[in-house]
Formats: sequence, C-alpha cells, structure tokens
Amino acid sequence: KKHDFLITLEENAIAGGAGSGALEYLMTNALTTPVLILGLPDINYDQGTRSELLDAAGLSIKKLEKNISHWVKKLTN
Repeated sequence: KKHDFLITLEENAIAGGAGSGALEYLMTNALTTPVLILGLPDINYDQGTRSELLDAAGLSIKKLEKNISHWVKKLTN
C-alpha cells in the first residue's frame, strides 16, 4: 500500500518464480499494485557467455535499465 509499483528481478524462470509469489500475495490481499516481473522466459537459449545470455534474456544492465525505465514511464504518464 505504501508503494506505487513493485519490480521483481530474478536470475531464474519467471513462471513459478518470486514474481509469481509476489502477485499471489497481492491478489490474495486485494492489492492492485502494478508489478513488473523480470527473469528468464521459458525458452531455450543457444550457448554463449554469461554476458551474452543475460543480454539475450533482457537481464543485462543496459536492457534492465531500458525496460524498467520504459515501464515506469508508462505507469506515470
């Protein structure tokens, strides 16, 4: 109730992850806080370095900054 939005970030699968748990809690308690869930989509990636794979999943610093900034702007406009 004290925050305008919630962002979860995990280096694991989105489905069934911490973000899902946060949504469950919010819905159970009738809270309508917007939530952005960031993590690994349920797809297979080719081989690559850790940096390459994080970038492909949208979890590199640059992509996180871009996606979070874009989402927050959508909420505040």
